[in-house]
Formats: sequence, C-alpha cells, structure tokens
Amino acid sequence: MANDTDDDRTQNYDPSTAPFVASLPGALGERYELLEVLGEGGMGEVLAARDTVLGREVAIKRMRSSKPPGIHVSRFMREAQIQGMLDHPSVPPVHELAQDERGLPFFVMKRLTGMTLHKILELLAAGDATTRAQFPQQRLLRAFVDVCLAVELAHTRSIVHRDLKPLNIMLGEFGEVYVIDWGAAKILENFDAWAVRAASQADDATAPGTVIGTVRYMAPEQRSGDDVRPAADVYALGCILFEILTLQRVPQEGATAALYPSHVDPGVSPELDTLCATATATLPTARLESARQLADGLQRFLDGDRDVALRKKLAEGHYQRAARAALGRSNPDERQRVAIREAGHALALDPTNAHAAHLVGWLMLEPPELVPAELERELAAEARAQTKRQARLALGAYAALGSFIPHMIWAGVAKPLDLVALIAILGLLVAHAMIGMREIRFPAIAPAVSLSLSGILVFLLARMYSPFLLAPGIAAITGVVMMAGPMFRGRRMLVASIAVLVGAVVLPYLLELLGVFAPTMNVAADQLVLSRLALHLPAFQTGMGLTGFTIGFIAIATLLSWTIATRDADARRQLQIQAWQLRQLIPESALVRAPSVAG
Repeated sequence: MANDTDDDRTQNYDPSTAPFVASLPGALGERYELLEVLGEGGMGEVLAARDTVLGREVAIKRMRSSKPPGIHVSRFMREAQIQGMLDHPSVPPVHELAQDERGLPFFVMKRLTGMTLHKILELLAAGDATTRAQFPQQRLLRAFVDVCLAVELAHTRSIVHRDLKPLNIMLGEFGEVYVIDWGAAKILENFDAWAVRAASQADDATAPGTVIGTVRYMAPEQRSGDDVRPAADVYALGCILFEILTLQRVPQEGATAALYPSHVDPGVSPELDTLCATATATLPTARLESARQLADGLQRFLDGDRDVALRKKLAEGHYQRAARAALGRSNPDERQRVAIREAGHALALDPTNAHAAHLVGWLMLEPPELVPAELERELAAEARAQTKRQARLALGAYAALGSFIPHMIWAGVAKPLDLVALIAILGLLVAHAMIGMREIRFPAIAPAVSLSLSGILVFLLARMYSPFLLAPGIAAITGVVMMAGPMFRGRRMLVASIAVLVGAVVLPYLLELLGVFAPTMNVAADQLVLSRLALHLPAFQTGMGLTGFTIGFIAIATLLSWTIATRDADARRQLQIQAWQLRQLIPESALVRAPSVAG
C-alpha cells in the first residue's frame, strides 16, 4: 500500500543518478542467459537466468520500463544495495549490480527455491497432513528466530523493512530461511550515506504521511502515517508469530489491541503468549525493545526454559476460576465443563499446585448433577451401537429356532395353521431385528413391538408342544437377549418382560385347565401324557428333535451368557485401566479432600 507524493515521480530519468549507473559494468547479455519470468512487481521483474561463467542458476531483478522515473531508478538502486549490504544467511545474497543494454540497473541474486510462510500456514490451516509433517510448529518457530535476527541486523544498519509478512518469508527445501522483498525498506536518518550512494539523493526520501506496507501487519503508528522506526518491524514480527501459533490470520484491517494467541488457542504456552502480546502492543514504547529480544525469547522457549513465576501466577488464576465454577450456581452443564477445563489448565501450567490437584481429583470422582448434553449424545450413540449388537444376537437366536422348522415338517404337521403362524411370527421378528441394526426412527415403540412378538412366539410354542416342554426354554433365551440391550434396562421394561414371557407360557396352561383350549398335557398314573399337539410324534423324529433342541438350547444359552459376560468384563477392565491412569495423575490426598476457593 503506497501513496507517494514525490514531485519528480513522472520524470523520465534523474541525471543525478546517471553517473553512478553509467559506472556500472554491463554484463546482462554477456554473462547471463535469461530464462523464464519468475515474478513481476510495480517497477521491476524477476527472471531466472543461467550464469555462464560459474555455471549456476541465479535470479535477476531488472526494471520493466525502458524510461522509468528517476525516483524509481533511485529506489531500485537502493533496494539492490540495501539487500547486498545485509550479509546475513536469511537475506538472499546479491552477487552483482550492473547495467543492461538500456543503460538501466539490474542486480543478480541467489535463486531461491522453497515455499513462502504464507503458503505453509495456509496449508496447515486447511489440515494438510503432508505440510503438518514437514513443517511442525517447532520448525516454524526455529525458522522464525532466524527471521528475527535478520531483521535485527537490518535495524543495526539503520534499515527498517516496513513490509514484513508471511508472504515475504521463504523456507527453502534444505532448511534455508529468507526474508525477501526489501523494496519498501526505509533508511533512517543516521544511515551512513556512502554505503548506498544512489539512495542518498533528497528526492528518494519518503514524503511525510506516506503509508507503505501491508495494513494487516502494520503497527498502529505505521497505519496512521507517523514516523516508522524499528518498533514497527517488531510489531509485524509479532503478527507473524500470532499466525504461526494460531493458524489464523490477523484481521484484514489490522489489530486494534495486542494479540494474545491464547484467546484463540488456550493451549498456547504462556511464554509464547506473552512474547506475542508484548511484540504487538499498540504503543511502541510498550513493545519488546528489539527483534533480537523477540528472537532470544523464542530461543529460550525452544531450549526448554520456562518462566516458572509466570506459570504459577497463571495457574492460580485458572484454579480460582475452576473453583468458582465448581462451587457456583450456574447451569450445571456449563459449570462442570468450565471447572474441568480451567482446573486442567491450572494443573498443566503448574503440576505442583496442590489446590488444582485436589480440585481435579474431586471433579474426576464426583459425578455431575446433570449429565452434559455432549456426553448425553455420546451415550446415545453408544446405546445405538449396543442396540445393533443386540439385534445381531437376536438374529442368531431366531436363525437357530428357524432351523427346527424343517424338522417339524419332517415329523409331520397335525395343525398346519399353527406352523404357518409360527413361521410368520419368526419372519416378523427377523425383520424387526434387521431394522434394529439400522437407525431406529421410533425408539419408544421398538421394545414394545419386540416384546409383543416374542410373547406371541412363546405362546404359539406353548400351544404347539404343550406349555412346559419347549416354551420355557425359548422364553428364557428371549429374556436374556432382550435384557442385553439398552431398550430393556428400565425397571418397567424388566417387569413387563417377565410378565409377558411368563404369561405366554402359563396362560395356555390356564386356558387348558379352564376348558378354553383342548388339553395338550395330562398327568395320570405317574405318567405325563402329551396329546393333541400341532405335530405328530414319531419315535425317531421326536428323539432327534429333542436331542437337537437340547443341544441348541444349551449351546445358545451358554454362548449368549459368554458374549454378554465378555463384553461386560472388557468394559470393566477398560474402566479400571482408565481409573488407574487417572490415579497416577492425581495425588493421593486429592482423593479425599474437597476443593475450596483459596484466598
């Protein structure tokens, strides 16, 4: 962003710079083989080229216009010499300053390869896994230390970059870090004039009120057009640090207050949070004194140094908020959430904080008054998953019972309608179980339907084989399957299930005694006689059927019990492991002491 007001900006060529430019060697066509264009700017362009003398690829920046204004020539020369004199590994080196066939200056510098910090942060914010693996936060912070030191070198040479931003920072493929685009740099009053002869002309000074840079990263004094000093670069570096730590961009119009990364990501270390906030203070006098101070603070953090006093102070603040939330009268859901979060932050910042440890222990062991909505959703999801598992168990049980239908036909059917009804009910139960393996749209009706169909099934078997032969076993297995699912865990469902299944077995017998149904079972002369059954009872077929039923009943009952017990044991084991792990994090005294608000 620029608003130049130089009086001679339309002048074709500044004679005062002509002798200096004319003294430059002409080597563009003689030494360099021009390749593709790498980029274009307002007054210049950058081309890839091959140095035919040294046999290497370089980058050449030259002026685009053949008759540029004098101010542009002076600024171009200034950029070349400023960049050339900043002999720092993070400033691209200038190999040569010369003139082309038009008599205009160009300069040759190292050709850079890599990716801008802007692009890296953009990919990280989008969740790109490859970029996250290649550029973890620690690597970016180490690279940023080099950037700060390069800027500090410029400040010691009385140069302010004025346009520091992620787009002007490049990370190379082999660990290189570069600060680029020094075209907007400002030369301070105490600059040694002989070092940059072309930049010493009076017409090259930026007019008062001129705003140069990118608003998003501008210090408040730079946005308002005040005199720009090294503190403005420190502010821009703080904005870049904010984006590295949060992966969120500074507002387009610029920040209106100091930037605290912890306001975006509470997990940001307090040392980095303080460094960033101090670097982006609105008043220049309140900021870090230099870019080196920012680099040193980052390096101490990367080396493992931590501000113990700061962490203890922050931990106490988190604990106080956690204790007030835990003992407050606000919404229980939000109260529990805030208390756990704040207590966790306190203990993470200061593991020696006994109050925070006691509070964490109490919160872990004391169940909330009201289950949070988020946890309710998780429990509901687990209940749906368990319903699907129960439906698979039921399908297995129905398949085992259905396998006896061919035997019934083989033995001989005396009452075909009973067999048809049995097959129909089994079909409905199988369909109901298959629906239960999907999302149930009417969960309140599902258990009633399941219980009703199961009761009818047991009732039919009691009529077909007499009440006390097969029906009790089928009723028992049905009860086990139903009680394994979450839909039947309420006391009412338990009572209803027992009543229906017992009634399905006993009711046919009572109706036989009352003469409503023809009796299927008689006891006489110490003999139990079964008659008028739905099936014929040939000796061989009957023996095979009873043997198969006995084997199947024992196997299914045992398998169901084993499955349920194994799942319950696995769940309990997991809970025990988690409880043990939590106990290792919490002091033993925290298990018996309740929290109190200190002070």
